[in-house]
Amino acid sequence: MDGKTGVSKQVGTGKRRKYKYLSFRYIFAEISAIALLFCAFYPNWESQFNKISLALGLCFKNLEINIITPPSKDIGTEPNAVCDTVNTHKNSITAALGLRKGISIFSVDLEKKRHLLRKNLAWIKATTIKRCLPDTIKIDVVERVPLARWQHNYKCYLIDEDGVILSDKDEDCSVRPDLPLVVGEGASTEAKILFAALNCCPDLSKRISSYVRVGRRRWDIYIDKIKVMMPEEKLQIALAKLDDLHRNLSILDHEISVIDMRIAGRYVVRGKQAKALLEKTRAFGKEI
Repeated sequence: MDGKTGVSKQVGTGKRRKYKYLSFRYIFAEISAIALLFCAFYPNWESQFNKISLALGLCFKNLEINIITPPSKDIGTEPNAVCDTVNTHKNSITAALGLRKGISIFSVDLEKKRHLLRKNLAWIKATTIKRCLPDTIKIDVVERVPLARWQHNYKCYLIDEDGVILSDKDEDCSVRPDLPLVVGEGASTEAKILFAALNCCPDLSKRISSYVRVGRRRWDIYIDKIKVMMPEEKLQIALAKLDDLHRNLSILDHEISVIDMRIAGRYVVRGKQAKALLEKTRAFGKEI
């Protein structure tokens, strides 16, 4: 009989589980039916819901904005300038959202507002918006950081590492002379790769005044009055070689106009002191 008792207990447990499962289904079905009836007989149910939320004190009063600036290699930016930029960004977010205090906090379409910010404010890289009951909307914004000044078709732009244009105002470029200048078609999208290659030569990069993209294929870099023609491939190797030549031979301190490094292992130098530099390289056992 113990076996029968055991079987009966298992059957009873199974029935209870089945009834519990069915009860959840019935409850869900009833809630769905009530919601459908409510929507059918009250076409303006949304406005009624908003009125109820206002009566309960669930109305929008506070907007909290947190601007997150990713780590940047930019130096020389004054703290006051940073504060002014943050305040300007917060004001632009507030204006773009167009939220009116006192409305139901549930009447704010968060997804639509998020797309609105991304569409109208180019300096925003990512954003999240959430409701914090009873009366606050919180916004976290990841800011795009200027990487360089891009000059194209006689106009200057501020761009980030993805080549996204943050500003097309000349005055914004003029107040950021600390940012490198890249020139030409395609330079904006390739600048990130170029600067990554220059990480191995920090002293060299400090001497470069501008970078010109040639034929969307390669770079010419300008150091004082010297044009250095870089190869299409193995850019980092060529930059490291140039850095090595300068450290050993002070090649960039000579009166030369062009260093052609487009062909690996064969470097051509032009200028007044090109011949003297060639003799110097031979003396040091280094051939250009």
